[in-house]
Amino acid sequence: MLECLGEWRAAEKIFRSNAKVARAAGEEMLLADDLRGLFKVLVRQGCYEEAEKIIDEVDSIYLVQGDLSGRIRVGNDRAELHKMRGDYACSESLARTQLDLATRNGDRIEQFRALNIIGVLLCMRGQSAQGAEIFA
Repeated sequence: MLECLGEWRAAEKIFRSNAKVARAAGEEMLLADDLRGLFKVLVRQGCYEEAEKIIDEVDSIYLVQGDLSGRIRVGNDRAELHKMRGDYACSESLARTQLDLATRNGDRIEQFRALNIIGVLLCMRGQSAQGAEIFA
């Protein structure tokens, strides 16, 4: 486990460095990508408050850029964050909203991501039959 922690910290350092460079260069979409990577690393490390601040910044970048697909990705990222925090009701609500948005936007990857989150949450709550239906 400790060797993995070192790898997560190395990844965090790389994403922070990349984000700094993207910010200095004024590359908003690269910045958003790097911040999403940093967000994922922080969530895995249990740094939920910092991760939430970062995903808020990513969402604001996508909002300014008019990137609906990016905002759908952020919504699923938020659902993952709430799942990791143990707030399953909020996570499922977010994932269902993102599923609807992704379906209307024709974004199959984010549809699958939202369905995966919902299926996992159902299984975690002991609703294995409903979870299996989602996964099917």
